[in-house]
Amino acid sequence: MTLLKVLTTVGGKEAADNGDDLARAVWDVFNECFTEMHMVAIQDHTMNRPKFDAMMADTGVEKLVSIDDDGAVVGLTTVTTDLTAVPLINPLFFDRWPHLNGRIFYVQFIGVLPRAGVGPLMQVVDYVGHRAAAAKGAVSFDACMYNNDVLKFTRRLVLAARMIARDDDEFPNPVHQTIDVQSYELVDLSGVAQ
Repeated sequence: MTLLKVLTTVGGKEAADNGDDLARAVWDVFNECFTEMHMVAIQDHTMNRPKFDAMMADTGVEKLVSIDDDGAVVGLTTVTTDLTAVPLINPLFFDRWPHLNGRIFYVQFIGVLPRAGVGPLMQVVDYVGHRAAAAKGAVSFDACMYNNDVLKFTRRLVLAARMIARDDDEFPNPVHQTIDVQSYELVDLSGVAQ
């Protein structure tokens, strides 16, 4: 069974410089989970260490740290209702849902090491889902084509939420909708056949 720790800050510059074990462990998990994204997603889903440390120090962003029975960090998720804290999204986009103002829980990323299984993901879905349900809000996230087509990310999240809702009267049945679709195109004029 994994333990899900909810933290407002992890480390910070001083802790990272002084070898804070938790700060180093979450950085290592983040890197291991997202290194592959460099080659499969056009948007840069990764962060360098200074950007990562700044996010970990931002008290407006919750850090959900999954820890296994041996005390090792096996997962990391960030979530916030401060949409201005999320790089690469336009907070004004969400104005089309005025009834959710301040109650959109944006999941910036979910990273779980494969050896941890599905437990940490289920805990994250349960935690964030209950927070959003209690606030009469919504959960939002982005998923690139690779995550959806290959890893079935959105499908797994919605199924996990439905499984929790089936067994928990306080967790409403989720209604999923795709709210934006982007396509990045390339017109190759090099004359080199691929």
